[in-house]
Amino acid sequence: METVSELRSAHEALRTAVLDIANRRAACLNELPVRRRAAAIEMFEHGLRCGLYMRAFAKAVRDCTGLPIEVNNLVFAAVYHDIGKLCVPAELLLAPRPLTPDERTIVQSHVTWGRVLARRALRAMRVPEPALRCAVEVAALHHERWDGLGYAHALVGQSIPLAARMMAIVDCYDVIVSPRPYKSAGSHSHACGIIEAEAGTAFEPSLVEIFLSIEHEVELTNSAWWHFPRVVRGQ
Repeated sequence: METVSELRSAHEALRTAVLDIANRRAACLNELPVRRRAAAIEMFEHGLRCGLYMRAFAKAVRDCTGLPIEVNNLVFAAVYHDIGKLCVPAELLLAPRPLTPDERTIVQSHVTWGRVLARRALRAMRVPEPALRCAVEVAALHHERWDGLGYAHALVGQSIPLAARMMAIVDCYDVIVSPRPYKSAGSHSHACGIIEAEAGTAFEPSLVEIFLSIEHEVELTNSAWWHFPRVVRGQ
């Protein structure tokens, strides 16, 4: 695992880049920069947490399956998986209420924007091609479901790339255990219970089994984020 100083350096570099994009996007949308910045910071910190969980998950999948998984590429993709939300109005991302069907459709468009924005932004950052391809794939496909009822392409089973299938589980976990404007944080056990219940529908069963096998490591990571923010977040 990276040292604290490396985590802090990575945090500051990514935070600066994301907020720069967010401020420019706010001007394009005629939004208040403070509101766009708040939405960007929430997206960015969600991505960082997902990156931490993904590191442990990717190593476990590699060890259990023998697949030649590039852990760092998956971690990088996890950090940027929601980059498309920079193209979604901040008032929808921060709404302290359930969204209407039309509003939900707008928010769901972040996967389409994600494909475009990830490719443009990360190429400008001169990210190596394998990491770029993985990030674009995950940004575009992390809301597909194992049973084919996801969005935006209704892909089924193993037609969904492995990285996106893994991201779906990690994303679900962090959304449940983290506070959002419309809900309080759920417990670790509640999140794991939902993921287990969705095996075979939302998620690939074998990946769920592997994720739950490292749940204690995931729980420790989540606890460290919220209880020791100055160390984990680099503040």
